[in-house]
Amino acid sequence: MRGYLDKEIGTALFEFGNFYQQLCSRTVKLSDLDKFQENIVLVLCKLEKIFPPAFFDVMVHLAIHLPREVRLGGSMQYRWMYPIERLLGVLKRFVTNKAHPEGSIMEAYISKECTTFCSMYLDGIETVFNRVERNDDGGERTLGLAAFNQNVRPFGRIQIAPNVPVNQRDMAHWFVLYNSPEIDPYREYVIHMTLLEGDNTIDIAKRQRKEFPQWFKGHVRHRTLN
Repeated sequence: MRGYLDKEIGTALFEFGNFYQQLCSRTVKLSDLDKFQENIVLVLCKLEKIFPPAFFDVMVHLAIHLPREVRLGGSMQYRWMYPIERLLGVLKRFVTNKAHPEGSIMEAYISKECTTFCSMYLDGIETVFNRVERNDDGGERTLGLAAFNQNVRPFGRIQIAPNVPVNQRDMAHWFVLYNSPEIDPYREYVIHMTLLEGDNTIDIAKRQRKEFPQWFKGHVRHRTLN
């Protein structure tokens, strides 16, 4: 987005997204909620300079009250209702007979389950199991870890970023390890061993991000030598 938007617009959108990212994390410190409350007001003021008044409905205004909700009810990650609301929207579209909405939902849901199951055994037609991905740009799928096994096409000339800071390199390294299903058994093993040491959940998450890459590197090297 930095290359396609003005600096002011991009900064406001990044700050708005960062607010939700921090607010929806697994652990939120009470001392940070006051900062979130102050920052979201400034972010919305920046957005008011960019978007028309019709953009600011009750859902945008809701962001101001979210830090208070976290303070009263705890982490939002375990109370997030957006997936439930999306499912209710899907079920609402199943209603064709308003006199019997429950029956319409049940009949449509069973029909969808049956057609989805049958489509697993159909060849030569497009189904949810073989259709092209939504963000397919015509690239070729490569073999390897799931984090890199995507249909992608290079944008512009490929260059090696010079002088990458150590913290950014570690973040990229952890992103690959955390989002690779092939490595999940090793991460679960390390979590189990850490639990046996008596650490709490917050310490486990921090220790895993800090110590797991080096442990995994040594584990792979040891198995290679053997």
